[in-house]
Amino acid sequence: MPKEKIAVVNQTREAVGDIWHYLPKSFGKYHLLGRTGHFNIRLMRNLDYLIAGEYPNEYYSYNGRVINQSDRYLAYSDAWYLHASHLIRTTNMFSKAYGRRKIIYSLGLELKKKDIPKVFLSQQSTIVPNVLVKRSVYFTVRSFIYDALRKMMI
Repeated sequence: MPKEKIAVVNQTREAVGDIWHYLPKSFGKYHLLGRTGHFNIRLMRNLDYLIAGEYPNEYYSYNGRVINQSDRYLAYSDAWYLHASHLIRTTNMFSKAYGRRKIIYSLGLELKKKDIPKVFLSQQSTIVPNVLVKRSVYFTVRSFIYDALRKMMI
């Protein structure tokens, strides 16, 4: 990475309903490096950053400049990772871990078999079993309705 670049931006695939489906790029609202979609700043040089704002409008600042808005500081990686923060974590809906973030209802896109992380396919997986459960009928029906409404609003 060139010396003037201090952080790497990469794509995320936002899991919806289960670990096997993700949101289309059109749902992504982040604007980085002239692109719009699902992105995160992940790799960062060890510098004195200021982190400010609240999700989803948080930002990193360095030397008085917001690096999220400065292409000069950012490098792009074509790699993606599966982001599961919108999935239900437990069957106990009163638990703080039920849905760490807002649950997003959408049928989404199905991951190709070659893209499914091998850890999810292993018999010895220590991943929380609820994350590996397929989506419920309730989730699927609600997602179908929400997706239809979204299309009508475009």
